[in-house]
Amino acid sequence: MRTVLTNWDLPRVIRAVLALVFLATGIMRDEPVALFAAALLGAQAVLNIGCFAGACGPAGRKDVEADNKEITYEEIHAK
Repeated sequence: MRTVLTNWDLPRVIRAVLALVFLATGIMRDEPVALFAAALLGAQAVLNIGCFAGACGPAGRKDVEADNKEITYEEIHAK
């Protein structure tokens, strides 16, 4: 329970606010898609999860040595 109430950063607050907006819209307009979006965003905000399996962005580059070989090209002539 302590993790639900602590460490509220900006993306988590934005998800919570959007969940409340979608919830209000879904209730006022009887819109099931808005209610689903509210449930999804609300769960993400409460549980502090952003992306499935932590795949929010590309993986960081590992230290790879640059391959400084000279590239050779072959010209192709149309017949």
